[in-house]
Amino acid sequence: MAGNWIKVNCDLATTPEVLMMADQLDSDEDMIVGKLIRLWSWFDTHTEDGSCEKISVKFIDRHVRLEGFAKAMMEAGWLCENKGIVSLPSWEEHNGETAKRRAKDNKRKGQKSPASKKNPKSVQNDSENIPDERGNIAEEMKNRIEENRIDKNKEEKNKKPAAAPQRSSRQPDEYPPPTWEQVQQQLIDFGVQAVNPLVKQARESYTPAQAIAVIGYAQLHKFAPNLLYSRMINTPGKSPLEHGWPQSKKPTAFTEHRYAAQQRAQEASKAQADREEAEKKQKHQAQRERLEEQFGKQLDSMSEETRNDLLSKSHRHDLIKYMTPDIRRFNQLTALFELSKNQAAASR
Repeated sequence: MAGNWIKVNCDLATTPEVLMMADQLDSDEDMIVGKLIRLWSWFDTHTEDGSCEKISVKFIDRHVRLEGFAKAMMEAGWLCENKGIVSLPSWEEHNGETAKRRAKDNKRKGQKSPASKKNPKSVQNDSENIPDERGNIAEEMKNRIEENRIDKNKEEKNKKPAAAPQRSSRQPDEYPPPTWEQVQQQLIDFGVQAVNPLVKQARESYTPAQAIAVIGYAQLHKFAPNLLYSRMINTPGKSPLEHGWPQSKKPTAFTEHRYAAQQRAQEASKAQADREEAEKKQKHQAQRERLEEQFGKQLDSMSEETRNDLLSKSHRHDLIKYMTPDIRRFNQLTALFELSKNQAAASR
């Protein structure tokens, strides 16, 4: 553990991160600084490198007694959570063992030695201070070299997982085996919707490597996502070939000819449907024009109440309110036509 003190910058309360956190939490900068020091002190006491996997974001809010504090620190870039590990970025740079040793050296160089305070004449000759100054410089250079070595090792360690795969002399069994997280991600990329129940079922009958092989088979033979889901649920535990899963086949000349014939039939059917729809619209328009010419003036001379009565006789009231003005007028003209036809039949 790093010790019983931490390093805090004098201008901490005026940094953009603290100001942003204060605005977000509706608090003042002094309270934010106090809670930061409280949290940093906990990490300095209970961790080696500023990271801990035994705590959560909820613990941080509870520890500083302010809800939303951890989220504000994350947005400020002062707190990270990755795979259940909560950590403080750049902790080693400010409050690690090396950083504290460097801070002590800088403080010691900035102070006068006790001997020089008792005997001011001893500082008149600059040559007497040269050995001590050289010793401090050598110690500082040694600390910096050690610090750079530690930082370089950490950078290389962090870069290795993200590096692009390269050919190496390692045998296949030396590579880490696939995980169920990778299986879940491949299912999501494949387009499967209900991933969680499928992974739960697959855990009972497949290994991660077998599940990934099944997904690869489905990609090779161009399965639909729902077909892959159905096959893995209904035929668990064995390879696709053992269960007789279908394989993609090159279309023959006969199948290509049949497909072309089906396409032509569909296009002809669609063209016929379009022609029938166009003829229907033309008949409807012609009928409307005849009704408008025969009963349009009579309808315009009626009051609004009378026109509504025409509709109420042939339509439900709850349907009338949803009619557009154009449809409403057409139905009113139709009602006049039916009325005149009934009157003519009655007069015979």
